[in-house]
Amino acid sequence: MAAASGTRRPIVGMLVGRRLIKTKSMITLMRASHRVNTRLYFFGAEGVDFKRKTMTGIRYNSRQRRWEKKTVRLPDVLYVRGGSSASVRRVARRMDRMGIPKINALVRFSKSELFEKLQRDERIRPYLPFTIALRDLQDARQYVRKLGKVYIKAIYGRKGTKVMRVVKRSSGYHYSYAVIDRLVRKKVRHFKDLKQHMKHFFGGRKLLVQEAVDVVRIGRRQAVDFRAELQRDGEGALQISGICMRVGRKGSPITTHNAAYKMKDHLQELFPHYTKKEIRDLKQRIEGFVILVHQAVEKCYGGFGELGIDFGVDKRGQIWLFECNAQSAKVSIRKAYGSHTRKKIYLNPLQYAKFLAKK
Repeated sequence: MAAASGTRRPIVGMLVGRRLIKTKSMITLMRASHRVNTRLYFFGAEGVDFKRKTMTGIRYNSRQRRWEKKTVRLPDVLYVRGGSSASVRRVARRMDRMGIPKINALVRFSKSELFEKLQRDERIRPYLPFTIALRDLQDARQYVRKLGKVYIKAIYGRKGTKVMRVVKRSSGYHYSYAVIDRLVRKKVRHFKDLKQHMKHFFGGRKLLVQEAVDVVRIGRRQAVDFRAELQRDGEGALQISGICMRVGRKGSPITTHNAAYKMKDHLQELFPHYTKKEIRDLKQRIEGFVILVHQAVEKCYGGFGELGIDFGVDKRGQIWLFECNAQSAKVSIRKAYGSHTRKKIYLNPLQYAKFLAKK
């Protein structure tokens, strides 16, 4: 580690990528840092000097209400929140070799590798829709024709930006995707034409295909899925910080960053034919499921102080895992929950960092 484990006020280094863009959430994190008595610095990959064992970062001076730049020793704990570029991964690997603990074991997940690993866990296997990496774009044809409805995803995509829904019809192939706030829906007669559109949309990214689950909907066209936020606290104990219901726009293949609500307040609306007991049972099954997923992910990769879990529930009440997120943007939970939870989701990782620094 960069300093003795008994450090009174450990330095938490938040790696935020190349550009130190100052945001409101960074100020919220600084306030949380003051509350838990840690020293939080935001730094980019270019700000690290491994020879001198220092990093140059910024922190917010609340008294003077301004950002200050400072060079300090390498952190006691690393917290990666700046994407997963090659430079971010390089810094994280180097600090890992130095023995500096991280909030999360991984900077990012390979979605296909994650599912391959989880398939070996018989406790998780019933929750996994068919998911497989594509060797090339042509490979997608057999799965679309076999399954009928699929999602094509970038293996390292974030925030739903590289997701395409494809449906095989007798008339050809219907496909849809979202670009920022715009929904694109088109159809082609032949797979060779779909392949060209996929090549344009995904570029040279590595891809996977995932069976499309017939999730519950609001009305006929608004798909609903869920995001669970799990975090460890200042004692290392795992807790469910929140589970949100996310409602997609009409016809949209994704629900990311759209309307979000507390799951527990709206399950009855999604399953109006369920009794109150059945709703309680479903809620308990969902909570047990997300804990199980967290345990399985840690078994595969190591410790995770926070983890976002995306999942769906079909019309029969079956739960399905869609993907896990090593760097959750926490957008849905901030929309769905009140100020107490919004403060807690920033406090928890810093309290956990303090816990790691003492180990």
